[in-house]
Amino acid sequence: MTIAGRHLLPYLDDYAGFHRRCSENIDGTKVLIFSTESVIDGRRKWVGGFADRIKGMLSSALLAILTERVFFAEWKTPTQVSDYLLPSAIQWLPTELLADRSAYLTIDAIDNDKYRSFMSALISNDTIDFSFENFQYVRIHSNILNFHDLLSRPQFLSRTLFGRALLARIGDVGLQRTITDLMVLLFSHLFKYTPSHVARPLWLDYERRRALGVPCIGVHFRTGGDGKWWDPQLDHIESLPRVVSKVHSIADQCFSNSAQIIVTSDSQLARDILLDKLSKIYSCHSYTGNIAHYERSNSLARDDFDFLLFEFMCLSRCDYVIHGAGEYALTAARIGGTPHSSYKD
Repeated sequence: MTIAGRHLLPYLDDYAGFHRRCSENIDGTKVLIFSTESVIDGRRKWVGGFADRIKGMLSSALLAILTERVFFAEWKTPTQVSDYLLPSAIQWLPTELLADRSAYLTIDAIDNDKYRSFMSALISNDTIDFSFENFQYVRIHSNILNFHDLLSRPQFLSRTLFGRALLARIGDVGLQRTITDLMVLLFSHLFKYTPSHVARPLWLDYERRRALGVPCIGVHFRTGGDGKWWDPQLDHIESLPRVVSKVHSIADQCFSNSAQIIVTSDSQLARDILLDKLSKIYSCHSYTGNIAHYERSNSLARDDFDFLLFEFMCLSRCDYVIHGAGEYALTAARIGGTPHSSYKD
């Protein structure tokens, strides 16, 4: 987190206190729930992969803070996320007090068309009250609610003390730096990582490697084609030489060629090729586990999610992240405040 980010910390701490007080009795309190449980005509609707859901939850939490609502999240399928990411300062698990509340405004902001409709209303009104003002309880399904869209509305931000602090930060350090700091702060206030089962010994090994004091470059390459799920092809194995070249460049420019490398991928073949090329020069490692796509895998076992989240958290703790297509590694870098770039840059 940057120095600018630390200036925002008291506002998040204040909100956590507000959340605790209001959660004890929500009567008369306005609530916003981020939910992945979107069911239409008896069929569950996709709400995005793991990174999309993390972004949706963080930005929905920001929306709740800026509209002075108590934030909760429903994320139960295909895996109950709170089994691995415990609530931290903000206790976002829904309480029993919400069980009998039926008068919800439900906002479907999943994917591009629904999202554009939601944001066009926001932009035309320069306020979010157009949909919130008459409802105490709001549930939002979203995988792409955009920090940039929320933070580009000065009139909306100026309504609250936190919003005015954000405007000041944007003026001082720019929009992108402010977004990065917000993602770090929101993730740490919402989540506490608790590796379980398969991932616990792997995490201990990762922490041991990091304790050696050798800088770590995380590499993630996503093909979409070698797992037991349907996924659009995102990148090609033929691009791996460019990934290797990017590692050499970052290791030389940023770490005087003294870095260790952690290789992650949704493709075992890509892992094997990168390890073969990079281990000739660097201390290089890739962990063994069940590779899975969070939403599109036919049945996501606990071990699969354990490993998926473990590698995400590893990337977030690296000193630099090199990524390709997809949002998984990019989101991990952002919630860790980690410098990053695409191998294509």
